[in-house]
Amino acid sequence: MQKIRVIFLGNSLFLEDKIGLLVGERLRENLESLGLEVVITERIGINLLDLIIGVDLLIIVDSVYVDNDELWGEVLILNLNSYYGNSIKAPHTLSLRDLLDIAKIYNLGPPKEIIIIGIGIRDLVTLSSDLSEKLKKKLDYITNKVFDLIVYFSQNMLANSRH
Repeated sequence: MQKIRVIFLGNSLFLEDKIGLLVGERLRENLESLGLEVVITERIGINLLDLIIGVDLLIIVDSVYVDNDELWGEVLILNLNSYYGNSIKAPHTLSLRDLLDIAKIYNLGPPKEIIIIGIGIRDLVTLSSDLSEKLKKKLDYITNKVFDLIVYFSQNMLANSRH
């Protein structure tokens, strides 16, 4: 049986960076009913190491800074290289590549496959217990799209493991 873990990242102190946490809370029950392991966390850096090892498919859902309004509130599929590119900045997984290297070097069981789902945000600095109006309006859309992508990638992984 393939082990699939979905990690929702965010920071509840910031206006828009909490979006991953909110989407995770909305999807937890549905995803767990599909047999997926769900983790919703504010951990960063090396503190994520134990969460990324020991799975076949790792899906990470996090906010990503976008520099244009068209991508604000959009759901993006990112590869590990674009996640570190100049145009996209992710506040929680800047060391993901390093963590994967550590997992490989020390034979800790790095994931066989990684999918990164980004949610476009424009505000990285405003402290607030609330969510921006733009993201509030798009929350159902974001949640549904993230769910559809997670189901697609997890079913694809399971189907490929049968062949």
